[in-house]
This record gives sequence, C-alpha cells and structure tokens, in this order.
Amino acid sequence: LSERQIPAVMARLLARTCCFKALSQAPRCPSGLVAARPWSHGPLTAYMPEAVAFPRPKDHQDLYKVSVEQSDIFWGALGRSRLTWITPFHSVQDCDLCQGRISWFLGGQLNVTVNCLDRHVHVAPDKVALIWEKDEPGQEVRVTYSPWLSCELSCAQCDG
Repeated sequence: LSERQIPAVMARLLARTCCFKALSQAPRCPSGLVAARPWSHGPLTAYMPEAVAFPRPKDHQDLYKVSVEQSDIFWGALGRSRLTWITPFHSVQDCDLCQGRISWFLGGQLNVTVNCLDRHVHVAPDKVALIWEKDEPGQEVRVTYSPWLSCELSCAQCDG
C-alpha cells in the first residue's frame, strides 16, 4: 500500500462502516456492501501505527472487521491521532443511510489548512503535496509543499 493509496482506502472504509451500520440496523435498506479484499502487504502498523490499539488487527481482514464492528473506537482513534482539532468531537458518527443522514466527528471543529498544509509545510517542504494527473494518460505533475511555504510567507508580509 503506497502513501497515495491510504486516503482512498480510508474513504472506502468510512463508507463501508456507515453503510454496514445502516444495513444492520434497518434491513429494508438497499444492500451495497463490497466484500473486503485479502491483505498481504506486511504489518498493518507500518502504515497505521494506531492499529496497535485495536483488538487483533493482524491483517487487512481483521482491520476491516474492527472498522465495521467497532467503528466508533476505530475511527475515533484515527480522528484523534491524525487530525488537529480546534474543538474536539464528542461523538464519532451518526449515520443512517435509510434517512440519508451521515455525520462524522460531531461537535468537532477543525481547520482544513492546518491539517492539510500547515502541519507539513515546515516539516517537509520538499515532500510531494499534490499529484496532478493530467488528461493525457501518464502525464502528471508533482507539486511539493515549498510553493505554499513561499506563498504563506509573502501573504504574511502583506498583512503585517
């Protein structure tokens, strides 16, 4: 699993967690669960250190099972450890697909730029921040955090 794939995997797990919860609570909901694929890419803690806190996450299937069966514990641990909160959340989720209600991290407030940009720009300015996939296959542009750092500094000077 590459660093580029982790956000997509997390998004799929979030969607499955909410969908599973809604389906198990209201059987008349349409089914849409996708079976978890087998995992064979090494220890989970290599890409998700928080996994040591979860019960028995030895492989992808165990991690998937924890994310569905103990979703509040799973996503709460990830939300607390991987995001910087202005106001901490009081509830992890409130999802009911039958009613069209999907809410995550209730009561929490965060700043997207702090979590997506500020926390990385000073620590690893030469790390790739954005991969722009152009319309032509195989054409991509990799942008590091450095341009945002120089923009941040020039904007701060304008305000001062």
